[in-house]
Amino acid sequence: MRNKTRKFIWSAPLVAALAIIGALTLAGVLLMPNADTAQADEFNVAPAAPANVNVEPGDDSLVVTWTGLNPSDQGLPTANAWNVEVIESETPPADDATWTVSEVSGLTTLTDTLTETDDGVSNGNSYYVRVAAANDTGTDRGVGAYTMSGPHVPNVAPAGVTADSVEAEAGTFGSTLTVEWDGTTGTNTGGDVDRYYVRYRTSAIAADDTVTPAIVEADAGAWVPEDALDATPTEGMEVTEEMVTITGLDAGTMYDVQVTPGNAVGAVAFTTWAVAPGTAVAVGGAQATTAATISTPGTDAFSDSSTSSGAGVELKLTIGNLEENMVAGSSVELYLEDDFRVPDSIDRGDVYFIVTNPTTPTTNDGGRVYPTTAVGIDDDDHFGGDDDWSIQVFIPDMDTSDQDAAAGFNGPVAGQTLTLVITEDAGIKNPTEAGTHSVGYAVLGPDDDANDGPQTTLGTVPTYAKISLSDEDNSRGYELTVTGSGFNNGTSAGVYVLHTTGAAPSCADVIRNGTRVGAGTVGSDDKVAITFEVTVPTFMPGNDNYICMADGEGRLADGEGDPTKEDVEQFELEPSISISPKTANVGDTVTIFAQDFPANDTGAAAEPVLLASRTISTSSGPIGRDGSGTTTFSVPGWAEGTLRLDAWGEDTKLTVIGSKLSISKSSALPNELITVTGDGFGTGTGNYVDAARVTIDGVPLEVHEDSLNRDGEIDVSNSGQFVATVVLWPEDVDGTNPTLTAGVHTIKVVDSLGFSGSATITVPEPTVTLTPTIAGPRDVITIAGENWPVDNIEGSTPPTVNIAVDDGRPREYSALPDSAGRWFVEHRVSSAVAIPSTNRVTASVGSEIVKVTTFEVPAAIIEVTPGSGQPGAAITLMVDKMPVYAAVDSIQIAGRDVLPVGNFSTDRTGSVTVEGVVLPGLDPGTYSVLMDIDGTVAIGSVEVLAEVVGTDTAIADALAPLGDSLVAAFYFDNISKGWSFYDPRPEFAELNTLTSLISGEAYWVLVSGDVDDVVLNNKSRTLTCSGGDCWNLVIW
Repeated sequence: MRNKTRKFIWSAPLVAALAIIGALTLAGVLLMPNADTAQADEFNVAPAAPANVNVEPGDDSLVVTWTGLNPSDQGLPTANAWNVEVIESETPPADDATWTVSEVSGLTTLTDTLTETDDGVSNGNSYYVRVAAANDTGTDRGVGAYTMSGPHVPNVAPAGVTADSVEAEAGTFGSTLTVEWDGTTGTNTGGDVDRYYVRYRTSAIAADDTVTPAIVEADAGAWVPEDALDATPTEGMEVTEEMVTITGLDAGTMYDVQVTPGNAVGAVAFTTWAVAPGTAVAVGGAQATTAATISTPGTDAFSDSSTSSGAGVELKLTIGNLEENMVAGSSVELYLEDDFRVPDSIDRGDVYFIVTNPTTPTTNDGGRVYPTTAVGIDDDDHFGGDDDWSIQVFIPDMDTSDQDAAAGFNGPVAGQTLTLVITEDAGIKNPTEAGTHSVGYAVLGPDDDANDGPQTTLGTVPTYAKISLSDEDNSRGYELTVTGSGFNNGTSAGVYVLHTTGAAPSCADVIRNGTRVGAGTVGSDDKVAITFEVTVPTFMPGNDNYICMADGEGRLADGEGDPTKEDVEQFELEPSISISPKTANVGDTVTIFAQDFPANDTGAAAEPVLLASRTISTSSGPIGRDGSGTTTFSVPGWAEGTLRLDAWGEDTKLTVIGSKLSISKSSALPNELITVTGDGFGTGTGNYVDAARVTIDGVPLEVHEDSLNRDGEIDVSNSGQFVATVVLWPEDVDGTNPTLTAGVHTIKVVDSLGFSGSATITVPEPTVTLTPTIAGPRDVITIAGENWPVDNIEGSTPPTVNIAVDDGRPREYSALPDSAGRWFVEHRVSSAVAIPSTNRVTASVGSEIVKVTTFEVPAAIIEVTPGSGQPGAAITLMVDKMPVYAAVDSIQIAGRDVLPVGNFSTDRTGSVTVEGVVLPGLDPGTYSVLMDIDGTVAIGSVEVLAEVVGTDTAIADALAPLGDSLVAAFYFDNISKGWSFYDPRPEFAELNTLTSLISGEAYWVLVSGDVDDVVLNNKSRTLTCSGGDCWNLVIW
């Protein structure tokens, strides 16, 4: 279903009628069917809000249009009625505002069906309008969201005003009049003016009349446009700017011109008036009038939109009273002197023709615009140079229908006026150097060669040297840049300044009597930029500082002798303030200087002195006859950084070095002791720091009692210094505690004199770690924390850390951090833990610190054979579902590496069997077995049995794991009080008296060096040497 645009006119008679229609609709009397309601009963919801609500103001009326949305293809409800409401208001109305309501079904426009009433909208008042979509669902009406538009003011035609200062000036090359005016004059009692209407005629007064003749209306020509009757000014030429160019006029003829203001509703009527030679007199004051003479010989004209050197321009060539018909394919060539800047190509969209017919009506109506079909650019000799520009613009087919009398004559016809317009977007620019520049044209037929037509020279176009300022008003010390264009390249140029309170000087006066303030060299583009500092007395307060420029060949920005084109710029030296010193410490005296103010400026004197928008003094002090003044102030204790300083209504910047605060540690834990040192605080006897003014992020800290005097304050020395021990913990333990938030915090101290200093301190992030991070049922993991609030005997009691573990059987622990903020607890993994699983461990202090970590129970299960044994026994491990063709990286039992020597890898099914794994010396119990294969960990368990006491083992076998490190072994029999020994060297085989080792006995073993983690009698042992003593007592 298509969207439909609705239209509604809200007018004075409509409001009351809408109320009646609404009442009838609600009562069920008035039914308004609509084709869009076919699916309405399927929905019990309101339709979507209308879109594109638009309001056009009229005379005592508002025309409201909108787009109704009927998105049935999306399954949404449709609208069969519209609620239109209006409220008088200049600002968006409040939610509870009372609107005038209408409810109309199938609404398009109702203005023809309503009776006249006195209610509604009135001209000159502002209104808001809103529209909502509605539908019927049973007896209920669903009303969609409102879309609002506004405010809008109904319009009326202007009244009581006329065009102001209407002037007409003949064009440079004849056949045109340029008419200009300055808005309106009088009191407008009607609607706003947004356009003007213009008409003209040949005057009843001859151009050579020297006395005021009797005005004979019948001697004047007909008004043009012909339909511009006295009572219908809107039939005149409509323009939106305060200027219009009338073309196609006759040279040497006097013309009358009338201009009247209007808007979309109407215009002020043209009225009867009279003129005298060369002047204009309005009769009745209804509108302004003027008369002017086209006096330049010839019927051709050329205009350039700017006289500034190097400016981008719009060019207009007017060829009056064509001698022959121009068929399609003809062209006009515009010739420009070679110092114009023309691009390599011009888009044909930036060029067009205007055809006007000031005499006999033809098929080409007056003032029609036609785009060109092509534009060509060439260079040739037209004004004595080989590189003059030739811009050839082709005439388009101006009658493509060929259905009327124009067939066969598709271009401008004889007697018409043809205007070629090349817009500024085409990219043509004036010559960069000031001077006069030749222009001309030729009209070519379809068969004529370019540059070979009969050339008509139109004279010259002037360009002038111009200057511009980087700023037209600023203060002393400003770096002012003066940019000049149109000067002679390669020459030096100078800027001159003249201050005078008399008549505005000419550029020559400025250079002759002024001061040269800067110089530069004119570039190849005939431009120069010169920068210099604004100083006194070259510049003086006010805007009587005149600036001009001259180059090394004597060219000035003087309009080439035309005073109306002269370019002398004015600069206003504004008041300003300065300070000494520019950087000050807290408590220093700063002097503010006023300069370049008006003499005895009482208004500025009454302005307050402000620092960072805070009042230092209620007034700035007097300004003297020379426009200067001084005042001083002491930098307050709260000031720090680069701050704005205001005095006498002007401003500058002051950098304040505030009181210094240093902290003994850049990083500290909550509840830790820190030392705070202050320097540059308030001086003098009796200054102190209240303990409550030592804060962290605005919360008072706990100050150690040893740093407080009898009054609970920190003493500040006469030189503004203090030292205090502070606990990094709030004084109010039940309030906000910023120290429990990791990151950078600000500690601030304010003394009794208002001096303040601040420094930052970092609170590290608390951490929780688990060892190991992969475990199995009944394994023990260690939960450890660092950077938690410390145990400080000088401070508050640190909070308890609560630890919660959820591994199938939730458990909770508590821990107190030590003096370094560390704590740990051990947790045995539940035997009911899910395999595989990720298990959560949470450590917290209230809601301020909550840290969460996890440990893993892997999926792969190791088959252990046998499932139990004594330390030193060999077991076999088998696992599957592991990475295929991957090496076994490690095997651990209770965290000890027990991977046998050899290469063990999984097969193509991910299975591997590792034999010869020796149980390490562990206390009896069940321990986890972990196997890591290419980052995938499998888990199992094994039971370690108690040793059998009293068994003996042959000594050679028992000590074989020591290898070459074994030197000797000795045993002392405490009963016989005798020694026996064993030496592994072959020559002692027959002499050894110690042949076996018995479990539970003590033996002295001598080794040649340290032996780490060697398994002796099923226990892992470490034998060491110290200071050359390598004897070790081993309990077997």
